[in-house]
Amino acid sequence: SPLAAAYGEKGLDAELVKYIFFGDIFAGQENPKLKAIPFMVYTRLQKAGVPREFSRHYGYEQKDLQGIQIAGADGHLLEALLQDSTGVTYLPTPLVFSHETRKPVEGLSILPIDIDNNKKLSDDEKFYGDVDTLIRRLERNDVRDTNAILTPYFHLSVDKENASPEAIDFLTWVSHHGHLHLHAYGFLLAKEKVVNEAFHDFVGQEGQSSTRK
Repeated sequence: SPLAAAYGEKGLDAELVKYIFFGDIFAGQENPKLKAIPFMVYTRLQKAGVPREFSRHYGYEQKDLQGIQIAGADGHLLEALLQDSTGVTYLPTPLVFSHETRKPVEGLSILPIDIDNNKKLSDDEKFYGDVDTLIRRLERNDVRDTNAILTPYFHLSVDKENASPEAIDFLTWVSHHGHLHLHAYGFLLAKEKVVNEAFHDFVGQEGQSSTRK
């Protein structure tokens, strides 16, 4: 894509991301050459976790995202992108890389992030060739601590009033073991075990209720 050709070696800093995805004119003033590059942003129509977290990371809300709104799931953004050589979007790691080859999905170019914000990419910032290299690099504290690349926690929700015992059992299993299985698909291991005390209290209460029944 034109954006990949222009910024594949230099990387995107936060100001460039703000201009591309949110139409921030002040960021655009700092990068006048970007205005001559054709691109089309694709974003989610419905409210969802990925666009919400992506927007929050840069100080916006999902409603502020520019571009063509695509109905459906995150995978539909990928489908739209692969049909438009000028297209650009945000995607969760598991959709960016092929599960078979471990490489980026064929036809997809990854725009790297300029982590240290010095307007160029060092060799240490080029780690998008395969998902395993990406995972190892993002799990290093020096990358996470900069907050330059979005690495939010994954949340599961449960209806406390209508959750079945089977649903509780499944969520409990995911809470304890899910990260081990998801890691290979691009989900990072937490820096430390994150315990949702409210969820565990709820699970305990449900267990006591089931026992009484």
